[in-house]
Amino acid sequence: AYNIGLFGCIENSIIKNLKLDKGSINGDGNVIAGICAMATNSKICNCVNNVSVEGNTNFSGGIIGVGNSVTLEQCSNLKNIGKHHFGRRNSGMCYRK
Repeated sequence: AYNIGLFGCIENSIIKNLKLDKGSINGDGNVIAGICAMATNSKICNCVNNVSVEGNTNFSGGIIGVGNSVTLEQCSNLKNIGKHHFGRRNSGMCYRK
């Protein structure tokens, strides 16, 4: 898989009032995140990630793995981002914005 998360990839989108509370997101891919692996021109507000994120990946984040022109409002990542084989680019909220 390339993009791993509740949402693999979003563009020109809004995600709001979402809470991931139990479980884990794991796998091998380029980008992995709790809520959205890749986001472009999007807004994520009032969202919480409380699940572990683990895997062999290049980019990882609790809320977003990789973001471009993304707005985060009132979001929280409550879990640690696990060890990653290629894990040079890890972040609790969003690796790249």
